[in-house]
Amino acid sequence: MISPRFRWSCSSEAGGSAAESVPPEQGVGPELLAILLREVDLPLLCLGHDLRVLAFNKAYLQLCGLRSHDWLGRHLLEMNPELQGSNLLQAIDNCLEDSKQVTLEPTISSRYMSSRIIPASFGVVVIFEDSEARRGMELLRWELLDGVAHAFQTPLTSIFMFTDNLLAGGVDPSTQRDFLERIRSQAGVLSDGVGDLLRLSRIDSSASHEELDLRRCAAECVDRYFDMAENRGLSIDPSGLGDRGLLVRGSDSDLQLAISNLLDNAIKYSNFGGVIGISLERLGDEAALSISDQGIGIESDALTRIFERFYRADTVRRGDFRGNGLGLALVDKIIKLHDGRVEVTSIPGHGSTFTIILPLA
Repeated sequence: MISPRFRWSCSSEAGGSAAESVPPEQGVGPELLAILLREVDLPLLCLGHDLRVLAFNKAYLQLCGLRSHDWLGRHLLEMNPELQGSNLLQAIDNCLEDSKQVTLEPTISSRYMSSRIIPASFGVVVIFEDSEARRGMELLRWELLDGVAHAFQTPLTSIFMFTDNLLAGGVDPSTQRDFLERIRSQAGVLSDGVGDLLRLSRIDSSASHEELDLRRCAAECVDRYFDMAENRGLSIDPSGLGDRGLLVRGSDSDLQLAISNLLDNAIKYSNFGGVIGISLERLGDEAALSISDQGIGIESDALTRIFERFYRADTVRRGDFRGNGLGLALVDKIIKLHDGRVEVTSIPGHGSTFTIILPLA
């Protein structure tokens, strides 16, 4: 059980506490503690009926640009003099008078954050929320859903079309086999898309990073793609990897996934008889791993967008729907989480080179 004299505090970079409050005897009790514990990630301020500061958290200090200070028991306008005559101050007064929650849209006085003023037995609790960030997350969520819908719509349309033709009958055996192979291919696109989405959602900065040899990591990926390249009339030249390793810090499985995606793309978009080169070199305190192809290349206006989720620069124009637009987004996310970057150069009709650059261990 929490002691009635509980004083919640923890150290902060500003030298104060993450949440500071006065003892319950002065009107602050378990109700305030419950609100603080629930809303601590948002800027929060607690005021008495006389507008004196009863509690605040570190996020509120950061919002106001204040360093930790003994504001407890002081009047709100001593802490934030610019609130004099503001809509926020008026809303606080209204809440104290009517005991009804008030919500304010972003204003100058609230640092362009939406504000909720909640009545409490001791006065009011003011909670600030970055509505712009929230709207941004909502927009990102809808863009993601829209991208999934568009990426999956084409293979689903193909599957329905070929299935309807088969069900209608009158299709000769050779055409039946061709339709079934197309259905299987489009189902594979859907399966790959689901897999890429799951991998995107699971990759995060909390992954454990260890010291590993980037050359070995790349060589293992090349071994897995030799047969695929040969089956498509291509060859992989790994001579550029050399025989000396370069150590980086990272997740072996994630880096192999990024390299594999680049190799897979190089094979998909190369012309028959082409050579895919892979090289590794040291650039100061960084390692640069490059994968080049002699394929269709990428138009200059698409180079700035190819790492966006669901964006496909060339497949739509070619009528090739094997890609789902997630592979390069996955590569970009992995490398950024390794404090690296991906660079690309391309000449339409002559090929592309993708270079992963990572800091050396």
